[in-house]
Amino acid sequence: MATETYKRTISGSVGAGMKSLFATGGRRFYTLEHKVSSLYHKAGECQQIIVDQIELGRASTCQVRFDESFTTVSRRHAAIVKDGDNWKLVQLSQTNATYLNGHRVEKEWYLQNGDEIQLSTNGPKLGFIAAQGDKGLVKSIGLTARLNLFSQQALRPYKQALVAMSILFILVVGGLSSWNYILNQDVESANKQLIALIEINNGNQQMIDSLIQELNDNQRKMKGYEESIEILEKQAEQALTAAADARRLADSAMTATPKSEIADGSIKEQCFPYTYFIQVGSELRITKFDGTKRIYKWGGSATGFLLEDGRFITARHVIEPWCYPSFKMVEINQIINTEAKEVEVNFVATSHSGDKIVFTNKQCRMDRSADEIMPMVNEDGFSLVTKWAPSGDGDWAVIQTNKTKGLPFDNELSVNLPITTKLQILGFPHGRGGEDMRAPSPISSHAEVAREGLDVNNTIMTANDNTEPGNSGGPVFVKKDNKYIVVGILSGSTAEKGRVVPIKAAK
Repeated sequence: MATETYKRTISGSVGAGMKSLFATGGRRFYTLEHKVSSLYHKAGECQQIIVDQIELGRASTCQVRFDESFTTVSRRHAAIVKDGDNWKLVQLSQTNATYLNGHRVEKEWYLQNGDEIQLSTNGPKLGFIAAQGDKGLVKSIGLTARLNLFSQQALRPYKQALVAMSILFILVVGGLSSWNYILNQDVESANKQLIALIEINNGNQQMIDSLIQELNDNQRKMKGYEESIEILEKQAEQALTAAADARRLADSAMTATPKSEIADGSIKEQCFPYTYFIQVGSELRITKFDGTKRIYKWGGSATGFLLEDGRFITARHVIEPWCYPSFKMVEINQIINTEAKEVEVNFVATSHSGDKIVFTNKQCRMDRSADEIMPMVNEDGFSLVTKWAPSGDGDWAVIQTNKTKGLPFDNELSVNLPITTKLQILGFPHGRGGEDMRAPSPISSHAEVAREGLDVNNTIMTANDNTEPGNSGGPVFVKKDNKYIVVGILSGSTAEKGRVVPIKAAK
């Protein structure tokens, strides 16, 4: 067990991040699997870590961050630090414990592939995965992905320091270039003196030969200086570019600005009052046929919207994520489908106008007719009976309200959209826009129709979309006669193509 006291360092984040960015020295990475949903990560989401030290907690500088609903997670709760060829879990919090495979970590402990980390008693859990062989090398991650990871993990804690380092590098390079220029000028002056001496010593061949040799040597030096200056000038130019990029990435990392932008005034006026930020309750409560109850920690956020006919709509996978394989909730799925008499989760939906819709999953109308029973075997080798919903036009959930105002929609247009039709989307990616719970401000994203009409699963296939987790269940619009018309419900993506449920499918 290492005894060196942990201290966050620039070399452990920025320095290590630079090495990973260029995939040098056979560097390796590990993955953290989130086992519960939060404002920033969904259950089942995997986070690749390419730097030598990260912190876990609620602080904005933590690379693995949890929202304020996790009250027993400290702001700087724990760290994972590289120690030689190994990784170790370090306890940082003075008030809340950290557990490794159910055992409390007093100070620090080494991590092994498959370990489970838990922040506080009954707190969020993370799986530690260290892939073996070439799959665990940083170079197996694409360059674009490495750039994003570098921004999220290396730059977040060190915005100001990173910019200062970039400026210092420019000054150093500029100073060396100036020094080379001075040396070049000195050699040129010496050459003029040598030429004058050659003229004076006309007739003394031995002296002339010696002076000519010295002149040739100086000429070679000048050429070398000129080449060095060219190299350093290029390095200075690259340093300026790197500094600008570093500032841009640092600003992006510190502010966590989503890829999409705040919506324009017209969409704000027309659509914000009817687009809702959905908070998922903190508990999933299961009542079994034998009367016993089980409670699972829950949480997260999504998007919903209100139509002009009074229907409040979101995606089914927001309400029943255990029915979708991508959420990796196999055992919960099995319990619900074989042992549960009742399942209940609370939701609170709030619009920009402050209007609230409070509901439970039991109030939602959904189409489960296409769900399929599928026997599975869990990690312990036990047979499970599960029932899964397919990815398709059944990913909707409806609550009928008594409200008389909402978004206009077009059923027939939603199933007959021409290819390349521009789509506007509102939602709360990673919870962004939902910070002010009294008046959430949805984020505007975009996409375009990738296929004429509907895809094979009766959804609208999209391309070039910049939606992110948290947009799920949000309204998808087309703009017609300067008016935004709902044509679909944001569902997800398959094979890098977006998937939108046509509004006609929601009954």
